[in-house]
Amino acid sequence: STTKSEIEYSSITDKTAGGAYAVNITQIPLQAVVSGTQAIQSAGISSAEILTFTYSGTNYTVNLSSGDKIGTVVDKINTQLSNQNVPISAVNNSGILKLYSQEYGAGISFTATSDKADSSASTGIGTTGKSGSGQDVAGTINSLSSSAVGNSLTGADGSDKEG
Repeated sequence: STTKSEIEYSSITDKTAGGAYAVNITQIPLQAVVSGTQAIQSAGISSAEILTFTYSGTNYTVNLSSGDKIGTVVDKINTQLSNQNVPISAVNNSGILKLYSQEYGAGISFTATSDKADSSASTGIGTTGKSGSGQDVAGTINSLSSSAVGNSLTGADGSDKEG
């Protein structure tokens, strides 16, 4: 059982000893995040814009139209990336475009680049590109170092917490 709703027990191996475990999280896992630098103007973007997302070494494009407001920009990004099986999502953060990976961990990163300069008349991503990287969880199980990838903390090999 757990005492914090944020911690979820997921699995054991045949090497895992029964009992209660004290889990101490010393570093929270993070998603990769990229944000525009300013809110998209209320009239929407002033001209068609192409966003290019680089994820796992592959480029994916999203096409936006002149007049697209923040809600439409978010919807188009989410639909077009989902259709390409790219685990990146967009949200409206008080009018500012915010992009985030659906996965956690240090192995997760992406870059977003626009064909339009960074301004309130565009998405605010800009032509130089913006990159984000995730972070692995870190912590201990019963005061023993543990291995971590993404948001999974695993008991150290060779200990009775293994698994």
